[in-house]
Amino acid sequence: MELKKNFLAGEAIYRAGQNSNGAFIIQSGTVSLYTSMDFHLVTLGEGELFGELGQIVDEQRSVTAIARTDCLLRHIPQNILDEKFNNTDPAIIGMFRALAIRLRKANDQKVQMWTEIERLRESRKLLELEIGKLKRALKS
Repeated sequence: MELKKNFLAGEAIYRAGQNSNGAFIIQSGTVSLYTSMDFHLVTLGEGELFGELGQIVDEQRSVTAIARTDCLLRHIPQNILDEKFNNTDPAIIGMFRALAIRLRKANDQKVQMWTEIERLRESRKLLELEIGKLKRALKS
């Protein structure tokens, strides 16, 4: 049975590390997905599905879902998703699992890339400070 759930802006729908209990379809509003380190991955809107990765690869939630605006979500419970997958061609299931794993890896790579960019920005700031000190010392 699918249930409709309302969430207020800023409210957590689920958190990274929680057990997956189904997926969600956005009826109205927007939802942002964040890594466990609070890195923003994506903002989703009306008609989009999220929360399915844990179902497909049988793992805990890999991201935190936060209502960006007030939203109405349709929750598809785990047992309904399991039933649909159990009645699906194994080749299709394999394709979904491969895509889910690739998406999770792509998300991890995105986080690593942005973490490195932030590290480089900090290094640049430190270098600019040191260059400023050297310029002032040369003028003295």
